[in-house]
Amino acid sequence: MEQELEMSLAEAVIRTAMISKISRLVRRRERAEGLASQAVIIGVTAVIGTAILTAFMNGLGQVLTAMLRQLGNIVPGGVTIVGG
Repeated sequence: MEQELEMSLAEAVIRTAMISKISRLVRRRERAEGLASQAVIIGVTAVIGTAILTAFMNGLGQVLTAMLRQLGNIVPGGVTIVGG
């Protein structure tokens, strides 16, 4: 009977020590998961923002090129469009 009681006390001490270590690891993991999810959100936002900006600049460039061509038709001697 005493041997069973001693084993259970030793087991309780070991489990308590293990639980405290495991709980610290779990807290660190939760923090790391939070940081990882924030990094993913920031990355996705940056990619979408860059895509929107690129599309806008492409559209704006096409509009400005078309306007420059119209001006070239109006101005005597024309206007040189570089890269177009």
